[in-house]
Amino acid sequence: IVLETLTEEELVKGNSILSEISLAGNIAGSILASVFPNSLMVTGMFLLSLISNLTFVPKYEGKTNANRKEMFNDIKNLYYPVISYFAFNLSAELFFTVYVPLNYSMGNPEYVVFLSYTILYIVDEFMYSKVVNFVKGKEVRYIYFSIFGRAIISLSLALLVETQLKIGLGIVGFFMAYGPIFPLYSTAFFSIVVKGLKRNRATILGLLNAAEDVASIIGGLVLGLAETLSGAYMMSFYALAVAMFSFSAYLSSKGLQSKPASPQKKKEYTQASS
Repeated sequence: IVLETLTEEELVKGNSILSEISLAGNIAGSILASVFPNSLMVTGMFLLSLISNLTFVPKYEGKTNANRKEMFNDIKNLYYPVISYFAFNLSAELFFTVYVPLNYSMGNPEYVVFLSYTILYIVDEFMYSKVVNFVKGKEVRYIYFSIFGRAIISLSLALLVETQLKIGLGIVGFFMAYGPIFPLYSTAFFSIVVKGLKRNRATILGLLNAAEDVASIIGGLVLGLAETLSGAYMMSFYALAVAMFSFSAYLSSKGLQSKPASPQKKKEYTQASS
């Protein structure tokens, strides 16, 4: 409801702000869960959310920019981005899930996991506040950088596990290099996908967010197929390969690689594709 009323440029920033708010909730939730591990706290939060929605949402005014007929056509033309975004988040789910057993296998204390996620949330919060202007005009380059960077990290950890090298707290460095890439990737990715869409931009963002949720569910299920930690990281690596090739196919299908809008765009897309 909120995003559908925004312009193309405002939409990306608005989605980033909502992500910041979501992260703030994650941080607060992590702290509350450690201080007050009580199911009544969860129930209370749901009730607070329900009351807030009933109070504020009906008061929201604005005209949505949606068109049902165009929506189905837009969705049909965006299966490559959906596959790419799904694969990227599937890889992330695999990575973050096996971080816990990896931490223990390195002999680190339990609090390291909690501390790692707390720091990650704070860094992500900072990233979202800066990333919109940072990626502007260089979205494709940063999308490729994000996928490639995470692929290198996943592959490195797979090799690390295979060599049985114990680096202790050193794995936190891999974790912190991997995690904050998402704000950079998601903002650049959404910017590319919504370009050229006259309507239904928020609907498309909703579709991509749904793909992220499905990836989280499937990631937990397919993790059982990986018999070892190194196998899980290799699955994460291959998922990123799918994400990269799918995104490249999308650019080709839209003519963003072969028919850029200007010499400057041509140089940018050529460098990013290389």
